[in-house]
Amino acid sequence: MKALLPEWQQSCSEAVRLLAEARDLPPAQMIDVADAALRKTVQARDGMIERLREEPDAPPDWRQALGVVNVALTQIAAVEYPGLLNPEHLDEAKKLLEQLSS
Repeated sequence: MKALLPEWQQSCSEAVRLLAEARDLPPAQMIDVADAALRKTVQARDGMIERLREEPDAPPDWRQALGVVNVALTQIAAVEYPGLLNPEHLDEAKKLLEQLSS
């Protein structure tokens, strides 16, 4: 996606790095690092929402990016689904956020 603000790209890049790190960690550490990635992703999302409220005529890429971030957040949160630790959700979230961090 083009024309994203640098701070959004940076937050997404940091989340991607954390998700890659979390993938092969033991469960307790995986959850901690995935939580850090979740916080970075929330940071990007909150920044997008704030700017979209300020600029109703913002580029369409911004709204599309917000949609991608929301799906990534769902994937990261799903890692700790009760009774099941599924690291594949980290992979899916990482793929989504990589679209925004490049």
